[in-house]
Amino acid sequence: MFDPLMAITRLLKPHTVIELGPCDGRDSVQIAEHCEKLYSVEGREQNVTETRQNLESHSRRVADVAVVHSEIQSYLATIAPSLPRIDLVWARGVLYHFENPCEVIQSLGSLREWHHFPVIGWTHLAEHGNEQHEGRSGRWYDEDPEGSRLSSIGNARSFWLTPTAFTEAFHSAGFKNFAFLSEPTPHETNGGLVAYFVAGE
Repeated sequence: MFDPLMAITRLLKPHTVIELGPCDGRDSVQIAEHCEKLYSVEGREQNVTETRQNLESHSRRVADVAVVHSEIQSYLATIAPSLPRIDLVWARGVLYHFENPCEVIQSLGSLREWHHFPVIGWTHLAEHGNEQHEGRSGRWYDEDPEGSRLSSIGNARSFWLTPTAFTEAFHSAGFKNFAFLSEPTPHETNGGLVAYFVAGE
């Protein structure tokens, strides 16, 4: 199956990649084939272990990989600014797990004071903006029970932004260019919409 995020990564040939929320590390294995340094940042210990195991068993790995056990917001604010370079941030299936996704997007924008990089990812979105949170339209979503490797950490509900609010959040964070790689499409299992996206200069 064609993966637009991996295609972009191959095209960019980034030196250093930050991967937010690798889960079990299946993407990490592929990203590591197309960069020289990979920081996979994961808040759940079980997922950290699985990611490391997947990477250690992968004989074709090219990159120097660090699997970091850290809360994502904390990492973006305190550790990432000190990295020598960042060429790409990978955010598949992570931004919709936060109670306030705009805070995470703003942290990515703040990080660009030290580094200039695009953000690529895949996310859930709200089809309708029937609810408001921190001035943005969207809807609340009940997360899986705490302990599930697919659930958020520390919040029972997350806020899914509408496509317009998601776009505005990146623009407000200083990303001049933002685009969905295709029209957001309905998701049969969890409702709402899903879409690939890219944000940059």
